[in-house]
Amino acid sequence: MESAYALVMLHPTTDRKVREHDLLAAMVIRELRAKDIYAAVNHSEMGERSYVMVSGKDGTPRYEVRDSQRSRFTGYLRNVALNKVLLTNNFWPFVLATPLHAEVTIGIDVKNQTAGFTVVGRNGSFVKSCCHTSRQKEKLLKVQVLTHLAEIIRDEKIRLGRPVKSVVIHRDGRCFQSEMDGPAAAIDKLKGEGIWRGEVLSLKLELGDSRKAKAAADAANAAASFSSAAVSGLPRNNASVFGARIGVGATYSFDIPALW
Repeated sequence: MESAYALVMLHPTTDRKVREHDLLAAMVIRELRAKDIYAAVNHSEMGERSYVMVSGKDGTPRYEVRDSQRSRFTGYLRNVALNKVLLTNNFWPFVLATPLHAEVTIGIDVKNQTAGFTVVGRNGSFVKSCCHTSRQKEKLLKVQVLTHLAEIIRDEKIRLGRPVKSVVIHRDGRCFQSEMDGPAAAIDKLKGEGIWRGEVLSLKLELGDSRKAKAAADAANAAASFSSAAVSGLPRNNASVFGARIGVGATYSFDIPALW
């Protein structure tokens, strides 16, 4: 079977708890990825709330969107088209107005034993995503981070045609100590291979309340040069805007003097 992309619609399950990760969705994505199918999951609740059956002038039944839900449903469809269709298919309908500070920005997120890595070039014209399975539910071990980051930076050396000089690593959510130790070990390994000649630039902010989040948002936008990002018309492939999402309990990494 050739590689493919998919959008999967799921009905609600009776054992799913509010504000908890959807284990069924995680399983579907994980199992399809094992078959080289990259999938996004959509849920049926919004459609069920938004549509109502009516009778036409000839008595034929049909579905239409409730007036009370029309505005919300329109925004929902826009988000589905962007997040579930375009981004899943590696189409990035954004561009950066100004370049990032680092040559390579690497975003990491871990959820339900799946680790996602997104790699962004300095001008936003190059974006690549990859997923790996983790035995740990919400974190990565040192050796996992070492292996995956080393592989990414080796590929970046080939793409750039020279050793990588600067990298920003962004961990979405809580950053564990093993995930801090992994990049340091990866850099040491890559230095020995002649692939790395720069620094890892990183700042981690543990945000505990809305006032800290506001202060961190201002600093992060300035540090990462995300405040002047601009959106282009659709379609546009392989480019993206990465705004600084600030929320309670999140961890962010931006371009400042090296920690390692």
